[in-house]
Amino acid sequence: MGGAIALCTLTSSIGFLAYLATDYRSLAELRAISAGGMVIALLLTFSVIPACFGLFGRPRPLTLADPVSGSPSPTASWLSQRHRWVFAITTVFAVLAAWQASNVRFDYSILALRNPDAESMSTLAELKSAGEVTDYSLSILADADEAHALAERLRTLPSVAQVQTPMDALPREQEAKRFLLDDALAMLGTTLYATEPADPTTDEDRLDSSRGLRAAIASALTEGQLPSAQQTLLRELRDGLDAILEAPARRQLLAQLETGATATLPELTPAD
Repeated sequence: MGGAIALCTLTSSIGFLAYLATDYRSLAELRAISAGGMVIALLLTFSVIPACFGLFGRPRPLTLADPVSGSPSPTASWLSQRHRWVFAITTVFAVLAAWQASNVRFDYSILALRNPDAESMSTLAELKSAGEVTDYSLSILADADEAHALAERLRTLPSVAQVQTPMDALPREQEAKRFLLDDALAMLGTTLYATEPADPTTDEDRLDSSRGLRAAIASALTEGQLPSAQQTLLRELRDGLDAILEAPARRQLLAQLETGATATLPELTPAD
């Protein structure tokens, strides 16, 4: 049996290793492992198994006859007397096995090996049922002109459900929309953008404005015609201005106050 086993190992290993010449990297690596397993099994067959025979003796042949008298064993006699039942039961099981085999199908998706109750798999199943994703998608790299021609050719194939290119993500009719935006900018541009830059504010201007604001707040509080909530807010603002105006670094503090209060406001010009 040595020659036959060695020949089968050689031919099976060649069949497995044939995938190394293809682009199926993962399958080729799996077949290389299988070929190595065949060689290891051959070495074990000619080393470990004979050693087991030397330790425990050779296996005895199975016989249904009594080794002393030569007459059939009770099991063989029982089966021979009921051979019709044995044949009928075997036929029933064969029919059931053939019926089950008719429902066997090959699933190309490796996702079938994962737990279908996992959250990731249930989410993927919902996306697949909605037509958002599929297990059988391909990506092709090509330039713009070739991609457009290739997409049109693939859309005609009955086996292709959907074809998308980067150009499909761009807005349609951009030229027409650009003209509309230009018209809107011409009508609203004078309102949204200042025609002349404002003069820079000096430290003296900030001091004069702060003193004027302080006087206006004091006048409003003196009249006492505002609600209590507004009066409280004005008092806090007055106290804050007093602290800034009395501080040695009041010029720097007023510049920071102006930046924090008005830097984010848009510059608007009055409409004609």
